[in-house]
Amino acid sequence: MATSQERKRQNLRVVDDEQARATRSRLLAAVREIAAENVQRPSVTLLCERSGVARSTFYTHFATVEDLAVQALTEVFGEVSADDVRRRIQHRESGRDIARDGLDRVIAALEGSRELLDYTIGIGSRAAVLESLIGQFAASTLVTVVTEYSELDASVQAFINDYVSAGTAHTILAWMENPGARGRDDLIEQLVDLLPARLVS
Repeated sequence: MATSQERKRQNLRVVDDEQARATRSRLLAAVREIAAENVQRPSVTLLCERSGVARSTFYTHFATVEDLAVQALTEVFGEVSADDVRRRIQHRESGRDIARDGLDRVIAALEGSRELLDYTIGIGSRAAVLESLIGQFAASTLVTVVTEYSELDASVQAFINDYVSAGTAHTILAWMENPGARGRDDLIEQLVDLLPARLVS
């Protein structure tokens, strides 16, 4: 069960508040900066010094340095999710094209942040970082699932989303580690082929 602090952090991540957005932006810029410098054992104190944010404010938004770094990695997920839903409710394009474009943007963003991903895994627990990444991806895909399966109970929507998000995220991350002969376009086509029919119709 989420604590009151965790619920507050979750609310701050979706609230449209200029001050909260500015604070998070400074912290995200700071973690990208120290990652580029490959700072070993980064601390909350260092991040606060770089960003000009108080320690208490840091903990209002993020639980750990790894939590902040994962947010920097997954920032694009929310943008992709919003575009996905907007395009779907307009009914001007096929779900397949929308899904393909969204996956392409997600993979491109993760590939472009490969150094940050490696750094984040290096400063924390690999399993915990990957679990957090997958959790962030699941949160973003749930909006699409709810949109396309609006008539279903929330528990069924969550079940479908777990299947879609966990499998997709695990496959993308595994491919990034060992792409073999499979190119990005081939990966995307295979992932789209495996999505539920309603999401690609």
